[in-house]
Amino acid sequence: MKTLIVGNGGRESALAKRMAQSIIQGLNELAVEDIFVEPSSAIVISALNKLSLKDKTVCCVITGSGIRFPKQFELLGVKG
Repeated sequence: MKTLIVGNGGRESALAKRMAQSIIQGLNELAVEDIFVEPSSAIVISALNKLSLKDKTVCCVITGSGIRFPKQFELLGVKG
């Protein structure tokens, strides 16, 4: 993941760091439910948590299979 977010002359931008943290947060939340998705799909869950949607029904579309990313999940510290 780190190589994906490094840019700007080799420095990580603040936005890239926040996005990476959001992806990891979403992956961990989904992993608790035994749902493993493609990493960029996990940001949907993080975004959902930031919205005020109490007492609302929401459908989030998450795609891809996390089964293709076991080493990345291990490196990111995703708990399953």
